[in-house]
Parts: sequence; C-alpha cells; structure tokens
Amino acid sequence: MTIKPVQAMVALVALFISFYHFTLYAASSNIAPSGIAYGWSGMTSSTANTGRVAQPGLNDNNLTADIDLQPNGDHVGAWEAAGVIWSTAANLTAVDFINGTVTSEDDGFLTANCRLQFSTDGVTWTNSGWTIHPTYPNSAAASGKTYTFSGTPVTGIMGARVVGQVRTKDTSYHWIVKEVQATGTIGPVVSYAITASAGANGSINPSGSVKVNQGASQSFGITPVSGYSVDNVTVDSSGVGAVNNYTFLSVAANHTISATFRVASACTTPPAMPTGLASPAQTSSSVNLSWNAVSVPSGCTVTYNVYKSGSSAATSTSTSAIINGLSPSTAYSFTVAASDAAGTSAQSPPLSVTTSSSGSYTPEQILSAVQSHMTSSVQVNTLPHINTMTRAMNVNVYQVSTGVFAYTSSMAIDDDGSDPDPDPDHQNQTTWQDSAGAQLGAHHVPFYVLGDDCWDNENGGHITPCPHFYYPEHNITGLQFALIFYNGNVIGAVFGDTQGTDITPTSNNDSRELGEASVEAASLLGIPSSGTTGGVDNGVTVVIFSGPEWVLQGTNQGTGPVGSATGSLNGNAQALVQKALNTLGAAFGL
Repeated sequence: MTIKPVQAMVALVALFISFYHFTLYAASSNIAPSGIAYGWSGMTSSTANTGRVAQPGLNDNNLTADIDLQPNGDHVGAWEAAGVIWSTAANLTAVDFINGTVTSEDDGFLTANCRLQFSTDGVTWTNSGWTIHPTYPNSAAASGKTYTFSGTPVTGIMGARVVGQVRTKDTSYHWIVKEVQATGTIGPVVSYAITASAGANGSINPSGSVKVNQGASQSFGITPVSGYSVDNVTVDSSGVGAVNNYTFLSVAANHTISATFRVASACTTPPAMPTGLASPAQTSSSVNLSWNAVSVPSGCTVTYNVYKSGSSAATSTSTSAIINGLSPSTAYSFTVAASDAAGTSAQSPPLSVTTSSSGSYTPEQILSAVQSHMTSSVQVNTLPHINTMTRAMNVNVYQVSTGVFAYTSSMAIDDDGSDPDPDPDHQNQTTWQDSAGAQLGAHHVPFYVLGDDCWDNENGGHITPCPHFYYPEHNITGLQFALIFYNGNVIGAVFGDTQGTDITPTSNNDSRELGEASVEAASLLGIPSSGTTGGVDNGVTVVIFSGPEWVLQGTNQGTGPVGSATGSLNGNAQALVQKALNTLGAAFGL
C-alpha cells in the first residue's frame, strides 16, 4: 500500500500528540476580569479563607474606584486580602494591584506582611515566594500606588490574592484597593506521568501511570503486608530510605517511584530499663533531664516516657527532656521508662532534683531584658535580613551584651544531616560536624542556622564589614552555643548548619535568611517539627554567645559525661542553659 504525503504528515502529528501532552498558550494579558474577584477580611492567619465577600469592583478594569474591604474596621492584627478566583486553571507571570486612596483617618493601607498567595483549588492558600516591586511601605505612602509581584511563572493556578495585615500598629484599621490585575493565560496545563510500582509483599498507592499537572504535587503511600516492612523506596533511580509516604512537589518532569519490602524485624521483647538518668541543668521553674539510649532490634522504634512522682510528665524520642511548670527550691522525683511495640520497660531508679531558688534568673526575666536591649543603637547589620518563613525583610541582629548577639524571627525546620528524613529536600550533610567527625543529626541535636557568606559580596565585592550579620566577623564558629526562646520556653542549641545558594527545587534559599533550626530544636520548644509542614512564622528569639569558651563538644547520641566530647551535644547544650541565663542576668544588672 502507498501512503500519500498528506496522509503521512497527519499520521506523524497524531503520533506526536499521543506521545506528549502539550498546550499552545494564547498571548499573555490581564486575565483577572475572566475570574471572580473577592475580598477577605477578619482573618486570623495569613492562609485563612474566612470572611470572603465577592467584590466585582476589584477586577473590572476601573482603575480609579476605591473598594473598601472592611468599612467598619477590622480587629487588631487582622489579615485582609484582595484577589481573583478562576473556574479554569490559569498560568501566571505577574500580578499587580493598585492600593486605594488612604483616608483622612489614615485608613486604607496594609501595616505589615504584604505578600502574594496562590491557590490550586480556590480554597487553600500558600505563599507564592514572588517578590514585590517597589517595596510596599506599610504606610500611607502606598496611597494610589501600583505594585507588581513577579517570580518564576506558575501554571495550574485557580486563585491569586494579595494578603497582609492591618492594625499591627495604631493606624489603618482596614485596607482599600482599587484593582487587582493578573498577567497570564487561561487554559489547560502540561501534564506529566509518574510511574509507581511496588515489589512483592506490599503496595504503593496510587500505582501505575499517574497523571500530574505541571506545578502540582502528588503523594504516594507505601504499605507493607502483615509481617513485612518497607525496605527501600527509590525515586528516579535514587534511594530515599524506608519511608511510608513520599510527595513529589511542584512536578515539572516525568518521574518514577518504586518500593521494595523485607521481612519485618519484630519487636519481640520490651526494651531494657534506661540507665544514667541525670539532671544537667535546673532553673527555678524547670528541670533538664538526660539518660542513656537503650538498644532495640532493627525495625523497632523506641519512645521514652518521663514520670514525675509517678505521673506522666513528658514523652521523648531522644535521650533528653525539659520539664517545665515547677516551683522554686522544690525537690521532685523523676523516673524514665522505654517503650517499643512489644511493651514498656521498668522505670529507672528515681532521681531527686531540686529546682533552683527564685534568686536564679528565669527565662522570662532574661528574654524581657534581651528584648529591651534590642535597640537601634546596638544594631549590628545595616541592611535587613529575611524572615525564612514569611520572606519579609524585617529581621535585625543586635549586640545586647559584650560578645552576645540576638535576633527575633521565624523557625523554619532544618532536617538535614545524618538522621534520615522523608523531606524530599533532605541533605545528608551539615556545615558543621560533631566531635567524632559525624554529620549532625537534626532529629537528635538542637542546632540553629546562619547565612554561609556575606551576601553583599557574592558577586565579587569586597565590602567589609559586611552590611549583613556575617558570623565569622563576630568570633562565631561551628557548635557555638545559643539560647533559643519561644512561647515561655528556653533551650540550649549549637550553630550547626548554614544557609546559602539555592540548591533545592522547592526552596528559595538566601544567605540573608535568619530563622531556621533543627527538628530537635523545634520539638524541644513545642514547635511543629516536620521538615515539610512544620515551623512558626515569628516569635522565636535566638541569643548567640560568641567566643571559644562558648563552643561545645559532644556527639549526636553520646553517652559520656555531661560537658565532655563523648557526651551528647543535646545534653551538653541543655547543661549550659542556666549558666547562660545567669551570665546575661549579671551583665544586665538584674
């Protein structure tokens, strides 16, 4: 049979279409009018979806009319937003908004945290990571001005909104907006295939060829049959460990995921009773406890239960705990037991610990004094740092005492190092190592993160001193001790990792960032500690003690004496807490 040239061309095009999903996009334009405009008010968090009211004047191309999102005024610190939701997925390259006219009563502008958010379902909102130009002033100077958000183009977006806070200071009780514009196209997006498979004695869900739109995320659950456990999960030819779930974030290519299973190493007997219960540090209201790790068979997970006078006081997956809410100059009896799937050990012999007298400096006293010393006259940096979680450029570092530096920011979760973690951005190394030369374990060592270079010199400059806080210029090195305060609690931590050039597909790393610490640091402070969903946006104060006398020794899971190179870094850090509090109390003349 002879195929005519036209027939051959049609066949070739059909073959190409079946091989790859593609879309021809229309020229970019303002697509905001093709959606429904809304205003949000009275929200208690940046990502809430409450208080939504249709506001057709926000996307009607009338650039002069003012739309008041809450004419009666909002509550203190309320989040308000203005944006557009589409019924068909949009592909965006820029978002503009025109601030409304500020009133004579000084209302109509955002007072803090102006940012852009996207939604893939019109309900759930996440920060875009895009930057705004010009910088939003958080003042009446925004009146009538146009601001543009830009960043890496996104696809599959069902909603875009500008969000921020009002009444964070005694001004601007509500936001006024003239117009929201979105540059992009409307239409289907490129999709990719993730091929998922499982070996014998287990399953992966979903399985087979899973279609995922570009920019979307896809999760997989890995489940062994009874008597088996996950052996390894392989993603794109690289093993990620024995995890029970894995998520591809912001999919931009085809992928593969496969799982293998092995006979489970069952926990056949309860673990041994923990030994070495000790209290390396006490305050007038808290006690730090540490103990030796117990050995369990492969495949078993051990949890430690701490008891105060026979009643449960804390649960820990590491070999330390902080017991708060105690009375000054009071003796308490503590025991610890270990549990796994097979049962619970006997409780350790009791340890009697007496809290310090109220004459010792408390965390509340010291934090208040530190904050009172964080003034412009002792500010170290001349250019602001970036809050790691919110991306706001509003973090400054202050020398609150001789050789002591403090800042308040967020706590993003660093899960890097020798401990395995399901976070797809997990790195197997940290900038600093323990006394045995091992990479720090984020699940065992409470460490904080600083920028790895002077950002202002990254393009070959030689500015000195650095306009940003650069740790080598201030006698700070690896394992440098710090106090970390949050929500009435304080812990000891060490300098363990650095932030620098963007090296992961889902992060926006920058050496100017301040506000990140390890999984263990977050866990000790009661902060959600997941590397993908944990952290807090604000309220964490880090106080760094410079100089060689404040550099710690220890290992990830050491069992040696407290303070020694063979002790645990966690225990050694907690043992210094009261000394550090007293040092600052004396320096401040409290």
